[in-house]
Amino acid sequence: MLLLRHCHVPRMTHLTRSVAPQYLSSATSLHDHQTRQTFVEILKYGPIQEDRWLQATLPIRHGGFGMTSIKEICQLAFVSSWAHTLSALPKRFPNMEKILDDLVFHPDTTGSIGCDLQRATPPDKSLIDLLDNPNRLQQKLTRQYTTSVATYVVEHAPLPRDLARLRSLRGNGAGAWLTAIPESTNLAFEPYEYRLACLLRMGLQLPAVSWIQECNCGSVLDDMGYHLLTCKKGGGPVWSHDSVVSNWDDCLRQLKIHHKREPRDRYSNSNNRPDIVVFDVGTGANTELDVALSHPWASDILCQAALRDGAAATRREDRKFSKYSQIKLPGMASMKFVPLVMEHFGRWGDEATKYLQELSQRSTDDAGNHNSKAFMCYWRKRFSTTLQKCNAKTICKKILTLTSNDNRNIDIDDFLTQFFIH
Repeated sequence: MLLLRHCHVPRMTHLTRSVAPQYLSSATSLHDHQTRQTFVEILKYGPIQEDRWLQATLPIRHGGFGMTSIKEICQLAFVSSWAHTLSALPKRFPNMEKILDDLVFHPDTTGSIGCDLQRATPPDKSLIDLLDNPNRLQQKLTRQYTTSVATYVVEHAPLPRDLARLRSLRGNGAGAWLTAIPESTNLAFEPYEYRLACLLRMGLQLPAVSWIQECNCGSVLDDMGYHLLTCKKGGGPVWSHDSVVSNWDDCLRQLKIHHKREPRDRYSNSNNRPDIVVFDVGTGANTELDVALSHPWASDILCQAALRDGAAATRREDRKFSKYSQIKLPGMASMKFVPLVMEHFGRWGDEATKYLQELSQRSTDDAGNHNSKAFMCYWRKRFSTTLQKCNAKTICKKILTLTSNDNRNIDIDDFLTQFFIH
């Protein structure tokens, strides 16, 4: 998937900048077809609906996979290249100014280049605007185009669940696992984990769910994995929660910050305990950290999650604040509370984002230089990868348990063979 996105997808970019779009039509169509075919073969899923493929063509920050459609952006690349050319050539060759002016603004007598430029110019821009400010023009136009497509995808989501999923996916860090290079076990997936994570991201039906139909808790299974992820029978949610807590533990340990996991009998009026307590030896103030995972498809938040970005994470943060505001430490000890919430699709809660940013300011490299950017990048990917691996393993383990209870004893290899390879 990394090779497809970084090597194959941009392979024709140089041609789109130097060849008029009408001459590249068949080539760009073939290129996009090969991208889509390879993407489907990686997932081993079968045909993907048009709306799901449109999502896949979006940048990762918009909830896609970065499978950019070259056919759709070739005009933007061409007009950007010409804008740079038309602004630079007259400065070097003054005699060309009249030729270029005729070429662009009098296309009826000089050819089709002017028509091509006019056709590729966005509706809210004039050709003069583009020629006056050509710096990084292709990036600006492409960003404008992808934003409009992302808006279209969200506005035309067929169901509230699709809308809530898409809003969750465009949160900061939600797609960091897609950019992680598998250089260590913490950033690597098993193939089945990766494919299941992709299916969840795209809102596609999960294999075997329609075959099983009912959970061992008595609930009817949905075909997109919500109940499999959140069912309390089997321990999946607890294991996912503990895995994310372990990541925070490792993160604090890397910074040599004194902390303790799940201290018992900490509060004078409650049996609850935070997941991690960070001790500030200098001031005596402690920071209580409590980790939580939230799903935008929960019945009490789905409607809000379909209308507002990050609604599920915000709701869980509010509940955590309300819960801990009633808790008292013994004596006169002071406490700062931070809820560390992530949505199952990967979006971070605002408080978790702020806390990771605070930690990044304390990060240094081996030479003692601040490296907050590298710290943020790594831990975004680490948390994102851990969460998606947990999602996939929870679903797979639950399916295997249900098939075993149904006298369909299959192992993981059989499961993958039957439901991922058609």
